[in-house]
Amino acid sequence: MGVDYLKRQLRKLFQLRHKLKSQYVFNSVQKTLLGISLSSALLLLPSCQKAPISGPTGALTLTVNKAATSTIVSIAKTAQICWFKTKDPTFAKFRLAAEVNSYVGKPRFLLVPKSNPGGLPKLVVNGETKNGKTVVNVFGPLLSTNQGQRISKDVQRWAIGNASCTPKA
Repeated sequence: MGVDYLKRQLRKLFQLRHKLKSQYVFNSVQKTLLGISLSSALLLLPSCQKAPISGPTGALTLTVNKAATSTIVSIAKTAQICWFKTKDPTFAKFRLAAEVNSYVGKPRFLLVPKSNPGGLPKLVVNGETKNGKTVVNVFGPLLSTNQGQRISKDVQRWAIGNASCTPKA
């Protein structure tokens, strides 16, 4: 049963209740049956709701002591070198779209499908200044893939200023 169906049924029950009350034909059996129906509908309704989203799966948040714009520019440049110029097959289907000149103070870059650059981003890396520090947020469906851990480690390394393409062994 979907949420919309239950809402419609609940609305019908309330309308029936109002109609019966207005006709003064509302005996105790009808009250009981209507009460049971309303209670059941109200109990079932929350079970059909989607669970609240607490945050993207695999999302990464880190804090650095550099300006937001310079941090995101640095990460984007290193990503361009390490992920795209090396022709890494993981990123062959994507292109990097930098949006670092943000008027709202949240510079970011996106990985979008090459075939649909205006489509939904598959990875978002943004930064914002909070309490004098830069908070870097990384999220998107790419983090849920088998390359998600690698992407997170790369961005963590690059955010602190280490521009190497591979972690030190």
